Amino acid sequence: MKKLFEIAALLLVASCALTACSVAQDGKNGKSAYEIAVEHGFVGDEQAWLDSLRGQDGADGAVGSQGAPGKDGTDGKDGVNGQDGADGAPGADGAPGAPGAPGQDGKDGLDGKSAYEIAVQYGYQGTEQEWAAQFSDKIVQDRIVSAFIDDNYHLILVKADGSHVDAGYVGTVVTPGGSTVLGKDADGYLIVDEWVSTTGNLNLRSTPEVKSDWSNVVTTLKAGESIARVGIDEQSGWSKVLWQGQVCYASTKYLNVQTQTESIKANVADRYVLTVGEQARFYSSQLTCTLPVGAQVSYSFSGSGECVMTDEGFAITPSVAGTYTLTVTVGQTIDGKYSIAYQKTAQIVAVDKQELTLSGVVIGDSRIGDGTIVNTLKQTFGDSLSLLGTRQSGQGVPHEGRGAWSTTNYLTSASAFGVENAFYNPENAQIEPHTGKTHYFDFAYYLAQNGYQAPDFAVICLGANDVYSEESVYFVEAMIASIKAATDGKTRVLVLTEYVSPESGYELSTKGTNIAQKRANQFAYFDLQTAVLAGREDEGVYLVNNYAAVNDTEHWQRNADGYIIDAVHLSAKGYVAETRVIEAYLYEVFGE
Repeated sequence: MKKLFEIAALLLVASCALTACSVAQDGKNGKSAYEIAVEHGFVGDEQAWLDSLRGQDGADGAVGSQGAPGKDGTDGKDGVNGQDGADGAPGADGAPGAPGAPGQDGKDGLDGKSAYEIAVQYGYQGTEQEWAAQFSDKIVQDRIVSAFIDDNYHLILVKADGSHVDAGYVGTVVTPGGSTVLGKDADGYLIVDEWVSTTGNLNLRSTPEVKSDWSNVVTTLKAGESIARVGIDEQSGWSKVLWQGQVCYASTKYLNVQTQTESIKANVADRYVLTVGEQARFYSSQLTCTLPVGAQVSYSFSGSGECVMTDEGFAITPSVAGTYTLTVTVGQTIDGKYSIAYQKTAQIVAVDKQELTLSGVVIGDSRIGDGTIVNTLKQTFGDSLSLLGTRQSGQGVPHEGRGAWSTTNYLTSASAFGVENAFYNPENAQIEPHTGKTHYFDFAYYLAQNGYQAPDFAVICLGANDVYSEESVYFVEAMIASIKAATDGKTRVLVLTEYVSPESGYELSTKGTNIAQKRANQFAYFDLQTAVLAGREDEGVYLVNNYAAVNDTEHWQRNADGYIIDAVHLSAKGYVAETRVIEAYLYEVFGE
């Protein structure tokens, strides 16, 4: 490139020189170098002639010595930010993917709750008819889609058309564990809904301050008294409480949260098994004990079938086999506020009646020796049921019931009350691990001695003659272990819970029998049985909650004056009611 510029410069000088000479002679313009070249025989246009003037590149010269470094130049100014580039055009849509495989059909969901069930959930107590009577027919018939509690503790029902219905004051649901904060009120108090008890004599005041003249003292509570608390101010140390419908103030440090469930005993199991088409009754007297004054028991059933309130509790007649729920609630209304003291939801398993071919053995005390339970089982299943037993009922049905026997008799006695123990094997001593006691209950020995095959099921009804002791539960567990070992786990074991004595109507109560204490012992025994035996269905062990079928009227033995004469034994109707529960469990365990 350097050579090209040098040649161009020489041509420019030569051109200027020729022109100047011509001008100096004052004659005609002289010819250009290109024209002269044409005259001398050049063939081509002017550009081609110019190109012909370029010589070949010369050889590179020797590299010169390195010069001294130059001074650093001044920094250049920052460049101006460039503009954002335009967005690119969107890419083309991808090709549709191949269709996925069809998903499996989902299970049918449970029916949504009715407006009445929603009201009960939020604290309403009373029958469905009583609740529905508060509203017009149109409101009751309209579909309710949701519900909520407003700031005034009213239950607001939301209808399908978006309109709201005020279902009245129901209070708030309180968890038994302690304070449930619901926000702050207009005075800045944390809103709670709970019961508290006083740790000493405590003044209730009309204003949150201590006045030397006591002019704001409304009343004084004694130590241990209970009162409803509706607000707490943690900074000032004052609580808002309700006394005879009036908001008062009390010093927080003298109040303790009262857990109401501590005073309530409840026999509500985790699950119950019912037979489709047969009414099952749940009796309040069998489910709850030592209720606070003014407490009420209510029930809510979610499932398929007929559900009715009764004077004694709740009755369910399942129409379709399935798994449903039953919620038992104990609540109180004090000073116009309703709160829940106890609540539990149990699983309801509804099963169909089926024709079953079974063999079994029923073991127990005089309640089995009565014969009604085995007779009823035989009537239900007929020749398809074979019962084992070295003893017989009045109708000739075999069983292993022995009057006045306890678990201790079955595990440690060769005989008792003049009756031999068919399960006692003196050659096979075993140690019960929880009590450390030696026992001789041997189910394999029982089968071998009598030529029996392993039965499909065994029913155990014991506890009353053990005074509902913890030891008896572990002795029943030892019987279960022996039965399972003798039958390679094949035999399913059904253990009956204990029913609870009615609160009144006893002739025995005039003879020194403490019915309240007996009821407390029976409720405590349910807790013991539940702790050891419940939830073991996978092992083939079932805690049969037969107590729920027993009521306070026709299910007990009575004298001519109508007084209950026995706190343990039922009438024939009571034992039949128990048997219906056993049959439901057999349908579940052995049915399809």
